[in-house]
Amino acid sequence: MAKKIPKGYEIRQSTRKGKKYDVYKDGDYLLSFGASAYAQYKDSTGIGAYSHLDHLDLDRKRRYYARHGRTTDKNSPKWWSNNFLW
Repeated sequence: MAKKIPKGYEIRQSTRKGKKYDVYKDGDYLLSFGASAYAQYKDSTGIGAYSHLDHLDLDRKRRYYARHGRTTDKNSPKWWSNNFLW
């Protein structure tokens, strides 16, 4: 099940090399997130282009957050990865 995308934002499959998704805010490009060569806990973007890379390993998810932490800044790739890939 896809998570709720904040109002004014849109996620699209990335056109940038090595990235999974692009985020647009009010129709303008904002950022890219997710390295296309790596797995994630669960792709919950609603697009599902990289859901074949879901590992669903809770211990691996815990280690990811131990390394990268969390943020509340919606204009950062970390927030989008935290909320839609991890």
